[in-house]
Amino acid sequence: MLAAAIAVPVVGLLALRISVYFRLQYITAAMIGNNVPTGETRVAELGIGTGKNLYYYPEGTVLVYGVDMTAKKGLLEKTAVAAGVPVEVINAGPAETGLPNASVDAVVSTGALGIADDVRGCVKESLRILKPGRPLIFVESMTGAASEAPQVVRNEGGFKAVQIDEEWERSPWAPHAIGVAIKEDIGTEVASAEKERLAKLERTVGKGVRKKRR
Repeated sequence: MLAAAIAVPVVGLLALRISVYFRLQYITAAMIGNNVPTGETRVAELGIGTGKNLYYYPEGTVLVYGVDMTAKKGLLEKTAVAAGVPVEVINAGPAETGLPNASVDAVVSTGALGIADDVRGCVKESLRILKPGRPLIFVESMTGAASEAPQVVRNEGGFKAVQIDEEWERSPWAPHAIGVAIKEDIGTEVASAEKERLAKLERTVGKGVRKKRR
């Protein structure tokens, strides 16, 4: 009787975890398929692991940079062939990819932020390597360092739009940071820099005028 009473909640919890897992796989596929730009697209996937996300990339994805300190090149290449998406393995951390500035059309993270020592550094690196107007796409379990991921993304300058699923973020059973952040367009970046330059000039001129009056 006691064993049966214990088994019921255990089975229920297991069923919940399985349900959440498959829902997240569906969401991950949709997030990548719907938000990665199409046509001659180059993507950096942070923490690519075994490469299961390669099956979700849209047609026209010409290369995925698999950024992962422990990536197994042979296994990833086999998965890439099966998925029909070329992959280049980069054995590096998510905060130091080594990729050139503004060189990718999307950055995808489905777990890297959760194990990163520096979430803010990962977000800054994503901004650095993203082309203007391109997305950072993330599906992250909000455990450990990843619990601060939504706030870091929201507060980080350089994004013109941030959308995060609040229902998943506040979930009592399986909180996740699921969202998209779009890097500012180059026009916006230039305008912002020019605005700051003019503000500094105005402050400098103002100081000079005050000194002359004295």
